[in-house]
Amino acid sequence: MLSSQNEFGDEFYIKKNMKNESSLLYEERHKAANELKILQSKNRHLKDTIRGSKEELTVLKSQVTQITDELNAITIESEALKCHHIDLQAHNEGLKNLLRVARARLEGSTARKQVLNIDAYLEKELNGQTFENLLHSVRNDINSINIIQIHPKKPVLVKKSAMKTPKDDSKLVEKKKRYVRNYTDSDYLS
Repeated sequence: MLSSQNEFGDEFYIKKNMKNESSLLYEERHKAANELKILQSKNRHLKDTIRGSKEELTVLKSQVTQITDELNAITIESEALKCHHIDLQAHNEGLKNLLRVARARLEGSTARKQVLNIDAYLEKELNGQTFENLLHSVRNDINSINIIQIHPKKPVLVKKSAMKTPKDDSKLVEKKKRYVRNYTDSDYLS
């Protein structure tokens, strides 16, 4: 009997322990279930957040693609404008060169007309005498310059005709004075 009481006490003790352990396990299971629900709700929330972030990322990627395409188009336009600007600069330089050529041609034409019309121009300037006539005409003072001699007694240049001895010496002296006054070195240089 003792052994049956012992068995009964052990059994009772085991049942009691089992009840305590099962209630502890039930409470732990309940806590774990609550934590699982909380984690599941957090997981759903994170999944929704990730889904929203993925959608935002997709939108941002499409915007980046659009911006990249626009930048590429702007770069192409910029290169085209640079080429156009260079073309315009070359065209402007060409126009400047054409203007210089036109001015040079105009100046050349004017100079050619002046050269061709020099006879008429000189005729107007020289009161009806032509350039040809001027070349062939001889001035008296030019002829006299060619035959100038130096007087041995005086260091003054005199005409050859003035060195001849006229009959009247006073007239000769007067002629020499007049000639020396009127005929200067600047006449020799012209």
